[in-house]
Amino acid sequence: MAELSAATRPDRTAPQPEATARGGSACPACGSDDGRVRFSVSAREAAYHFVVAEAEPERFAALVRDLDARWGGHRCRVIECGNCQFCYADPFVAGDSTFYRLAYPHHGYPRDRWEFRVTAAEVRQIADLSPRRERRLLEIGSGEGAFIRQVCPSVILPANVLCTEYSRNGKAAVEALGIECLACDVRELRDARYRQRFDFICLFQVLEHMDRIDELFRHLAWLSQPDASVFISVPNDRLIEFYEQNGCLLDMPPNHVSRWNAKAFTLLAQRHGWRVAAHAYGPQAFLPLYQRVAIYRYMRQSQCSGTLSNRIAAIADARVRRFAQIAAIAGHAVRAMPLIPRLRSPDLGDSQWVRLVKG
Repeated sequence: MAELSAATRPDRTAPQPEATARGGSACPACGSDDGRVRFSVSAREAAYHFVVAEAEPERFAALVRDLDARWGGHRCRVIECGNCQFCYADPFVAGDSTFYRLAYPHHGYPRDRWEFRVTAAEVRQIADLSPRRERRLLEIGSGEGAFIRQVCPSVILPANVLCTEYSRNGKAAVEALGIECLACDVRELRDARYRQRFDFICLFQVLEHMDRIDELFRHLAWLSQPDASVFISVPNDRLIEFYEQNGCLLDMPPNHVSRWNAKAFTLLAQRHGWRVAAHAYGPQAFLPLYQRVAIYRYMRQSQCSGTLSNRIAAIADARVRRFAQIAAIAGHAVRAMPLIPRLRSPDLGDSQWVRLVKG
């Protein structure tokens, strides 16, 4: 493996801001060109985040080629805006189906999330204010319909719901509920019947994967009613910061190309005719977080050729590999014990959630 840059070496405590960003794009949230580089990676370095080369050389090589083409042969930088602290990839290019097929050949969907319950309660409350009005909802990236089941058909009829989802299994699960589900980018919904159609638009753990943010928000305005609400959840920026400062995984593009916070949401909303009606962080669960810290430290070290974690990840025998992984992760858990007081902080929940109101 090529030497990782100082910001991405798994044995470094935290990526440090390198310098003022020059020659990059303006902040997608607020438009400022004042930024600093938090870390930068080559295609090969980034590919190690998703695939251990020693374990799966062919998939690793294919991913390196994909990232190299995606970034035009350049390094990808993660820049923090000096004005709103929004972090974004430069080049600001999201992953596509080819990238996700190589990076995550196996994936699943959560059956429930904190933000599903919070949003469902908000939708019910708004609908109760005018019970005779027919409400319509659009969910972008609906997975297998875990959220939709919480509001449909109890609050919104299936005929008044539209979902988008690329996964075949997810699309089939949503359609089994009697709901229309399209395998397309929401920005492609240009038919006149969708103009100002929706009272509620939901994006759960989707926005951080998307580029062309201005185009997206212009289109959300086109799709929505004059008094519509947009509900968005994204990863907790404070938790990501904690991970990166404590030897865990980096928030790696092009899987995540943006890192959001309350100020960035406010400034972006203002530019597109929305306002932030509510913003909240989800609750923290200590034991799962402690377990993830140990696992993510193991995974981060597996990205560096020659380390114990890297050699374990390359073991061919699945049962032997699994046993060795458990032992290595247990070791990381012991070494992470000094972090326990910080891990109990209420700031470190998985998600942050925002409700935007039009007008």
